[in-house]
Amino acid sequence: MQGPEAMKDPAQIAAGGRIRIRDLLPAGGLLCAGLAGLAAASLQGVAGNGAWLVVAPPGYSLPETIGMVGAADGGLIDTGRFGNIVIAASAEPGFSDRLRAAGAWLVVPAPVTLGCGAAPAEGQTS
Repeated sequence: MQGPEAMKDPAQIAAGGRIRIRDLLPAGGLLCAGLAGLAAASLQGVAGNGAWLVVAPPGYSLPETIGMVGAADGGLIDTGRFGNIVIAASAEPGFSDRLRAAGAWLVVPAPVTLGCGAAPAEGQTS
């Protein structure tokens, strides 16, 4: 073959030279189904260790977020990198519902480790 046809990928030549959106739909559907399953699994359930990850509205300072946890009869376990993210717990049943009623945007069972959202320990640089 000579000319521009010699430089094209054989798969593109067989498909008429273009990749069509409908060719990507099965992969996109699998991606969406997988992400939906992961989101459902992480957002439902009860906190196994009694701790909850609490995300207050943007702009909340750490004292405001701690006050919201206290108003829901809970206590602070740890803080996140931002003032509106904390790990909290309560011995009282219905704690997560009271946090949502107090204005929390997100209340989910806390992960075992805080991961990259945690503030570094004092004296720790990385």
